[in-house]
Amino acid sequence: MNLKFISSLIILAVLLHAAVFAAGQDAYIINSVLEISSTVQKEFYAGISEQTMFSGAASEIAKKYDTGGRKQIATRQEFAAFLSEMMSRNRQAKGDIGELAVKGMIKSLNDPYSLFLDTKQWEYFKRVSSGEEFTGIGVELAKKNGLFTIVSPVEGGSAAKAGIQPGDIIVKAEGRNLSGMDDLDALALFDGHEGSVMRLSVRRGNSIRDFAVKRTALSLKDPAASIVKSGAKAGYLKISYFSEKTDRQASALLDKIRAAGIKNLIIDLRNNPGGDLNSSLRLASMFMGRKTIVTKVKSGGQKSQEKGQGDAVYSFDTVILVNRGTASASEVFSGAMQDYGLAKLAGETTFGKALIQSVYSLPGNAGCKITTARYYTAKGRDILYKGLVPEIKAGDCLPKAKASEDPCVKAALKYFASKQG
Repeated sequence: MNLKFISSLIILAVLLHAAVFAAGQDAYIINSVLEISSTVQKEFYAGISEQTMFSGAASEIAKKYDTGGRKQIATRQEFAAFLSEMMSRNRQAKGDIGELAVKGMIKSLNDPYSLFLDTKQWEYFKRVSSGEEFTGIGVELAKKNGLFTIVSPVEGGSAAKAGIQPGDIIVKAEGRNLSGMDDLDALALFDGHEGSVMRLSVRRGNSIRDFAVKRTALSLKDPAASIVKSGAKAGYLKISYFSEKTDRQASALLDKIRAAGIKNLIIDLRNNPGGDLNSSLRLASMFMGRKTIVTKVKSGGQKSQEKGQGDAVYSFDTVILVNRGTASASEVFSGAMQDYGLAKLAGETTFGKALIQSVYSLPGNAGCKITTARYYTAKGRDILYKGLVPEIKAGDCLPKAKASEDPCVKAALKYFASKQG
């Protein structure tokens, strides 16, 4: 057989293999994106049409790959064809096109708490959630009324030490105005190596304040307990964040407080942005048993109630300390305790984040958070953007280094003393 002919056959076979592989890769990306779109549409609590979602995804791709601006796409078939066309035009950017599609879908939800997480942000999120050490200035951020707002500074972090407070609105980061900035672009400004300094301008009330905050190694603190006394004695339990193990850790500390014969309990949830909802539900169950803790409302108005899974094991006279940095899972716990008269709240009105996010792992080591439910307190109160209002007012609601010198702690102890007559 002619060697030139054999060589041609080999080259043709290689090309065919490459074409088949490329086609298979295209199909995998398209199917993955469509599968993610089904999850987003099914799970997003407020509902979204295919046209809105696919048009948003296509427009995000068009912005980068110059396909004529905003695209209007009505069906899954049209969107699959659009993806196929984009990948055939940009053979070296298939993964990027798939990522942009998912990013565009999430943005089309127009929800401040639904967020696409690229590889870097996804790894960061996993480290924080698992309690591992991470590098940053130590703030929990959320968009409120379209503005990047500090939910709470991390206890012991450099932002808290610099004086950044819950409710501060970030106007500039690293000299760049955040107004109208894409979420991922804004979050990227917070990245940096340990020891580097981040410059922030924040609005607090009517004034603008500038901060230079060093990025440091951080980890979220486990619950801690002590005994405080001033006219009355109380156990003091500080919970900075709900991780998947917080309920077990808190229970061990509560057992020690009870064993010491203490009847009064202060639970400090100030600057606690939430975290693992299930952990807060399990802790609530230890106080209220099998009662309804929270009511979730999902897409299409589907209601479900989360109830305690065991008998109540604690019956302290309880005050929960809250402030503007108390949000999400912390509000679920506090609201249920307040609804059933199991605790008084002391401090100031909470953040008002009555929305629940679910976290999804995506192909390519990325992820996303989607708001999958709105919640109402155990007795049906709507606290979205309103927050929980405490019965006991306290002047300065920021946590202090020493609980015995903390105005909020003193207000709780005063309340206990008044009940003793």
